[in-house]
Amino acid sequence: MIDSNGSTGGVAPNLYTMNAGSDTSCLPTNPATSSLASIQPNVTGTLTTCQQWGLTIEGGKKPYTVVLSALNSPVITNVTMGPDDDVFTFPDRADPNTSLMCSVVDATGQWGISSNTIHTAGSSDVSCVGLVSSSKTSAQIKQEAADRAHAEAEQEHRKRVKLVVGLVVGLGVPILVGLAAIAWLYSRRKSHIERGLWDNQDVTPRAWHPPDAEGDAVGMREVDAAGSAAVTPGLKTPGSANYSPSNTPLMEVTPIPPIYFDREIDQAHHVRAVSHFVNGKFTGEAKKDG
Repeated sequence: MIDSNGSTGGVAPNLYTMNAGSDTSCLPTNPATSSLASIQPNVTGTLTTCQQWGLTIEGGKKPYTVVLSALNSPVITNVTMGPDDDVFTFPDRADPNTSLMCSVVDATGQWGISSNTIHTAGSSDVSCVGLVSSSKTSAQIKQEAADRAHAEAEQEHRKRVKLVVGLVVGLGVPILVGLAAIAWLYSRRKSHIERGLWDNQDVTPRAWHPPDAEGDAVGMREVDAAGSAAVTPGLKTPGSANYSPSNTPLMEVTPIPPIYFDREIDQAHHVRAVSHFVNGKFTGEAKKDG
């Protein structure tokens, strides 16, 4: 209902069914349907509280005026759109469990083709904070939809990038650290092999060196801190010059000719090294076998 001042009143609580009568002389001549403004809503089923109801208007003459009315509502929403606008967006503020309908009037005052009634549902809190009704052009609505799609695509892309970065960091870094550790160990081992020592032990077998002609001492191969080989006097052999058990505290060595020398071993001069541990000290003596 609209009074003479253009103010809207409430809406009746029920819908009425109109049946055709036998006399239509009281009805005005209907304009051509093609010249009337019509509404194309984006929702034709159930509309939930605060859901955006998009109403695209075609035909008639701009600017349009939209009228939103719900059954048994004390108010009617009556909005005049912009001079070039043809899309009206309404956040559903109608009470739930009722019927809502939109009508349109063009600039000539001609009522257009209304939407069908739709059912409302949802929360009874219809404040819809942050949402407002808006009037825009179709081009603006399409651009906004494209911008939203682009933003969603960018967000999905960022999520994928973060996932890939997380996988690379989570898996790649430990692998690189492991490879670096293997390379360091290999380089360290190679360096020791080149020096000939590993933990102060020979890394390769070395030939046994017999004592000199006088039998004075058995040469022992050593490696200094720089990795250079050096031969130093080692163990005294029994019967050699300056031999005594005191200067050979741990063991006495009897040189045995290698098996590849074709000569007989003089059993009478074959000396066996003997060491004893007495009173916390090693003592030694030489005995002849046989």
